[in-house]
Amino acid sequence: MTQVVMDNHRLYQFQQALKTAQVSMPLIIGVMPYVQRERVIKMIQLTQVTPSPVVQGLLTQTDVNAFKSEGLALTIKQIVDLRKHGYSHIHLFCQNDIAVVSELFQGL
Repeated sequence: MTQVVMDNHRLYQFQQALKTAQVSMPLIIGVMPYVQRERVIKMIQLTQVTPSPVVQGLLTQTDVNAFKSEGLALTIKQIVDLRKHGYSHIHLFCQNDIAVVSELFQGL
């Protein structure tokens, strides 16, 4: 199963609910780098994912460069947290933007 995540805490609750219900299957986490405000909003609308309060705060940022900078830092922090919780396979929704992928990997 693939799960788009914008709030790690909700993911950890979901994972616990699966465990409690004795549902056992691989869970691949999907993370979209927060680099374009409009793209993040569209992903929220398409998937009905609930963004964390930090992501909601980021969405108030209207300066394009500041959004990208803060968003990349937030994405890196999110991935680091996921890895600390045992998620080693993370699907990045990077829309073939090699510059974003490069920046993320430099930050990791």
